Amino acid sequence: HMSENVVAGLIFVGIFLVIFALPCAVISYLGYRMLDRLAHFPSKTPAIQLSVFWKLIVVEIITMFLLLAVYHALVDYSHDVYAYQIFKSDNAPIHAII
Repeated sequence: HMSENVVAGLIFVGIFLVIFALPCAVISYLGYRMLDRLAHFPSKTPAIQLSVFWKLIVVEIITMFLLLAVYHALVDYSHDVYAYQIFKSDNAPIHAII
């Protein structure tokens, strides 16, 4: 019987493996296809590179969104609420504002 921490750790590792390994696999596949097309159509190099560029941008945006979503899911925002209350109060000490 596995403890809750081990299960949570395995889930955490699985999530990060998907977030990092999946984009790497997609990028390597795009690179493989690009090199294959460049070998067959060397005169179309700029068009081939530009088409891959936009696909890479999409992969980057999706990966960044996934990283931010995991960060948002894992961060404890209760500490930030306390800091915001101190900052907004009229009698906040100067070191809390700076």
